[in-house]
Amino acid sequence: MVLNKTKLEIDLLESQLDFLENYSNFLKLQLDYYKNLTLFLSTHIEELKDIIYLKEETILAQYEGIEIPPYSNVSYTFTIEYAGYIDILISPNEEITIIVAGTLPNNEIHYQYTTHNSIIPVLPGKLTLTIINNSSSPYYIDIEIRYVF
Repeated sequence: MVLNKTKLEIDLLESQLDFLENYSNFLKLQLDYYKNLTLFLSTHIEELKDIIYLKEETILAQYEGIEIPPYSNVSYTFTIEYAGYIDILISPNEEITIIVAGTLPNNEIHYQYTTHNSIIPVLPGKLTLTIINNSSSPYYIDIEIRYVF
C-alpha cells in the first residue's frame, strides 16, 4: 500500500515536472518573441523620429540636359507621403518660374516661384511641379528634385 502511494506520488511529481518544463519552454519562447518585438518597435520608433525631425531624404527626380522650348513648360508629378520640403536645384542658374500644385483633402494649393533654386514646403498628397520657360529662347537645364521628410 505504501509502495503504491509512493509510486503515485512519484508519477504525480514527474507529471508536474514535465508540465513545468513545458511551461518554462513556452515562457522562453514568449520572452524571445517579446525581445524581437521590442527590437522591431524600437527601430520603427527611431525611423519615425527621423521623419518627424526631417532627417530622411530621397531624390524624386534627377535629369540632365532637359530642353524647355521658348514659352513652354515641363511638369513632374509625385506622391508625397509625409510633410516636409522639396529642394529644387536647377543649373545653369537661369531665372525660371516654378509652379507647385498640391492636392489636399478638400482643396488644391498653388505656389509660384521665380528662381533657380527653391526650397518649398510640402504636405502629403499629390504634388505637381511645373517649370516654365518665359523666355524667347530655349532653356537647357539640369534639374534635381530632392524630397526631405
